[in-house]
Amino acid sequence: MTHIDPISISSDIKKQNHLIIAGLVFVIASIIIFINADLYAKTPDSYAPVVVRGLTTFSFLFFGGITALLLFKRKDDKALYMNNEGIIDQTNASSVGLIEWKDILEIEAKNIYSGKFLLITVKDPEKYLRKSPIWKKIILKLNSLTAKTPFSITLNSLQLDAETTTELVKENYRKFKFNE
Repeated sequence: MTHIDPISISSDIKKQNHLIIAGLVFVIASIIIFINADLYAKTPDSYAPVVVRGLTTFSFLFFGGITALLLFKRKDDKALYMNNEGIIDQTNASSVGLIEWKDILEIEAKNIYSGKFLLITVKDPEKYLRKSPIWKKIILKLNSLTAKTPFSITLNSLQLDAETTTELVKENYRKFKFNE
């Protein structure tokens, strides 16, 4: 049996703090625009204030939710963890947790839009999708459209740089695959 030394990689706290500040700016802007929605009405019977309030409510909930998630996420949580079983991914909201080494067919580093990701191709994606709540399944299936696999590890938010993290993951995958 292959022995893989457990490795854990934390989230980059500085980047998290920047995201929290940006989220708070959007939340505050949403509140200010919501309160002043009547200023967008060109006529007394205009629907503009209703539309503006609807959009700012969505913005408030979206950015407020993300900001709250970042604020209340424990700082000592490991975002990415590797052990004998596989990769435990907690880098983003659509992470599925443990992806077993034995299920992995390919690991590929790729830039998608402005982010760096590790794309994980598995034998049976449904095994992992079945365990996920409906909202996460939707996100994972959308990932498949751009990344050709539902499973991706976000490298931008980790303490280690993308290249080092990629090499660690691939090295441990090779250990498992060739020493089983």
